[in-house]
Amino acid sequence: MQEQWAGTTATGYSAFSMVCLIIWLSLNHYIPKENVPIFFALLTAGGLAQILAGMIQLKRGLATPGNLLLTFGTLFMLGPALTFLLVGLKLASPTPLIGYVNIFLGVLMGLYIIPLLRAPLIPFLIGPLGFFVLSTLGLTEIGYVAFKPVASFLFAVSVIYGLYMVAVGLGEEVNIHLPVGKPLMPLKEPLKQ
Repeated sequence: MQEQWAGTTATGYSAFSMVCLIIWLSLNHYIPKENVPIFFALLTAGGLAQILAGMIQLKRGLATPGNLLLTFGTLFMLGPALTFLLVGLKLASPTPLIGYVNIFLGVLMGLYIIPLLRAPLIPFLIGPLGFFVLSTLGLTEIGYVAFKPVASFLFAVSVIYGLYMVAVGLGEEVNIHLPVGKPLMPLKEPLKQ
């Protein structure tokens, strides 16, 4: 009997939404400095959730979501978690390196737009949204503070987007299909001979 694995969309987007909320709170100075060490624990938990979700997606044969989750579980969550730990221990300063890393992650999200063109419209949006969110955050972190309100707004949008995708993932598992649109570039069916 062959093993069947369920989808992990809800898990991956739960972690994404939580981290985007934390970054939005941080950008708007809603988190006191005493809470910063907790970032390590929350980002680590989010990273582990995305890594496990990505591995399951790969096991299911879904390369794009699996690689996306693994990449961002490690680079967008575990990497910053360790950064917060080093900063909290006063062993390092993240500026400006973390800004350049976030710009790089934005470029990675831009590359994911290519395979996501075959995804329905709403799941496709993670590519361009991630590109702009991470790029504006990175620019803010390297000193271009004019991008901070844009980054803050985009992180708020990302929280809502992530929650919607959690609902999509949970719904799919019980055959309730929320609207996600049609693919921008649907696969052509092979010609019948």
